[in-house]
Amino acid sequence: MQRTDLLVIGGGIAAAAAALEARASGMTVTLVRRGPGATALGHGGWTGPLPPRIADALAQQRLVHVDLDAPLPHPDGDMRAYDFAPASHAGARVETGAAVVGIAGLPGFRPAALARMWGDAVGASLVNESLSLPGTPAAGWAPLALARSIDADPDPLTVALRDMATRTRCASVIMPAVIGMSRTGEIRAQLEAATGVPVGEALGVAPSVPGWRLHVALEHALRGAGVAVRDGRVVDVELEHDRCTAVAVVAPDSDQAVRLAADRFLLATGKYVGGGIVADPVFAEPVFGAAVWVDHLGERFEDADSLVLTDPVRREPQPLLLAGVRVNGTHRLARNGVQPLVNVWAAGTVRADLARGLGVAAADGVLAVTHMRSE
Repeated sequence: MQRTDLLVIGGGIAAAAAALEARASGMTVTLVRRGPGATALGHGGWTGPLPPRIADALAQQRLVHVDLDAPLPHPDGDMRAYDFAPASHAGARVETGAAVVGIAGLPGFRPAALARMWGDAVGASLVNESLSLPGTPAAGWAPLALARSIDADPDPLTVALRDMATRTRCASVIMPAVIGMSRTGEIRAQLEAATGVPVGEALGVAPSVPGWRLHVALEHALRGAGVAVRDGRVVDVELEHDRCTAVAVVAPDSDQAVRLAADRFLLATGKYVGGGIVADPVFAEPVFGAAVWVDHLGERFEDADSLVLTDPVRREPQPLLLAGVRVNGTHRLARNGVQPLVNVWAAGTVRADLARGLGVAAADGVLAVTHMRSE
């Protein structure tokens, strides 16, 4: 049996932020995850605070996030406001004379339509171009495959973009989010040197290259900090009265459970995408069996009533997203909704009513560990 000071359950930003915070305080940490979590589906923008430890960890992995003073262009055609974003997205300038540049074979990024919609949104006149790259697959590009191809050899894109900039005399360039995977900053600098104008990426569309970059950066940061990362799902928990003593974990390539013991546990499994909350048809939290419900219209909903708990306008607040577990004032998980477990905490979007945003979830993970340390 393996033992650790803190066992974090989850694969997203709240779990990573908590694990890094705990390691910095001297705890031994094991992180168990079913998969990357919803963090890997991010568009590239960051809503909410940027905890210093997370900011430093991302910067060390060459994924520097900067403050934003203007909304960012999204391939849906709208402009979206965030608090922070990687430098490659912050460089996407929607301004008169900017060129919206698509790549032949890459679906979901329509330069002519986007130039018109983004321009109308900010009152600017944009031009549009589409580039063809050698080696384009007959079936077209998947965003991740294209980003990896550019990572391996950015020269064909550099030449095509330089010729386009010379021909159009554009003021800046907005591209889809495919400027490499691990060398984005280096390649972007090469493109700017070749074109003589700023080059930036629009936000991504899930499953996105920006989300995967963030996931990979967090993965390296966790392992670099000495966090033991285990892929697998928790199939059972051992409880003694109001305390958890161990969990049983099954790896993806095994049918045998491994027992992991810890002094403290943190539930940070996310909501629906991460599997932290299920609704089939009754709301449930599958790890600890904690009570889950939604308070809406003066009623308590324990069933996932799609007619009542969803709004037909997708950009409106969705009551369904308020489902989650309850915690007490120090983030301890209230398994029955009232009485907390003494050594189990919960953080991130698995919690009820927590506002959405990567920064909000990250800060919540840090706060949960802060409560642990203060006791």
